[in-house]
Amino acid sequence: MTTVAIIGTGNVGSALARTFAKAGIRTRLGVRHPAPASPGAPAEFSLADSAKGADAVFLCVPAAAAVEAARALGKLDGVILVDCTNPVTWSDGPVLAPPPEGSVAQALQQALPAARVVKGFNHFGAEIHADPGLPGHPSPALLAGDDAE
Repeated sequence: MTTVAIIGTGNVGSALARTFAKAGIRTRLGVRHPAPASPGAPAEFSLADSAKGADAVFLCVPAAAAVEAARALGKLDGVILVDCTNPVTWSDGPVLAPPPEGSVAQALQQALPAARVVKGFNHFGAEIHADPGLPGHPSPALLAGDDAE
């Protein structure tokens, strides 16, 4: 069975977690401060524990926190790390605010060179993550990375 870790429980992370769980994918939610499990709610894990044994890690945190959160996951040698962030701020509308490396994916790859970084799941809103069947769904999903496999 496939196991994924989803880091962050905001709109995108929680929607992806529900979609993956419906598809039968074992999903671990990674948060800074895990809460005790409540009936019917997915279990939360520490960041490092959520990534242990995961086939892929989906990073769904604010872009400015992405590298710090990814480093807290521990060793990601050979693990697929999907960067779901958008480096934007808000000033009378969205403003692109990429890190000095050029993109969050590049910053992640530089910080975690043994991870297999992929950019994706960030070009449409959380409402599509929650219900991929909504009209206007951008299909196919766009993914980018430099690992041919």
